[in-house]
Amino acid sequence: EFLQFGPLIDDETTCLVAEKPASNLPAFRYAGPRINEGGATVLLGDAIHTVKPYYGLGANTALEDVSVLADSLEATSTLKDGVHAFSDKRAGEANALVTISRNMDRPGKLGTAAFILPLILDGMFHKLAPFLFAPNMFAMFQKEGTSFRYMQARKRFDRVAQLSILSSIFYGMVAAAKSLVSVIAKKIGQHEGVVGAAMVAGAVILSSAKKALQAGAKKNKEQQA
Repeated sequence: EFLQFGPLIDDETTCLVAEKPASNLPAFRYAGPRINEGGATVLLGDAIHTVKPYYGLGANTALEDVSVLADSLEATSTLKDGVHAFSDKRAGEANALVTISRNMDRPGKLGTAAFILPLILDGMFHKLAPFLFAPNMFAMFQKEGTSFRYMQARKRFDRVAQLSILSSIFYGMVAAAKSLVSVIAKKIGQHEGVVGAAMVAGAVILSSAKKALQAGAKKNKEQQA
């Protein structure tokens, strides 16, 4: 597919590459908390933050490492100071990047739920209160100048706030249901447990009846068609 590179690769190298076994995707790894060795050597890209090739994070963050290194060297008077300044700036970022990426790629059904549910919650809450809740992680990836450490801290705040609000709503619904059961029980002179069980049974029956009616209506439409 890349014919322009053909003249640069000899037949022997091509055969060696073709004979290599398939490689698995890399594991999430972080090298730190220091990403320099002495005063003249630094690590860049996958050497400090290995992530899977999703969302363009690997290549883009490697280029960002180079940019930050150049800025650090330019802002300091000696090579050693520049190297240490780079390590101070990027070590925490690399750790946050790997942690975020790992949390978005958990295996199994629970991992899928842990990936999708936050996206749904972020979409709902950001739409309702954009002044309080940040957009989802993918939208934050696209915001220029937003650090991974900030994203990590911001999402922690959002999760605590979202769970607090949802817990309050659930508690309010339970309290309202208990109050309703208590009022009905007093009116008809029955025990609250009996009334509660009757209401639950009624809800189950209504739900089953609704599903049966919907299935019947769908079947009638199919027969008419």
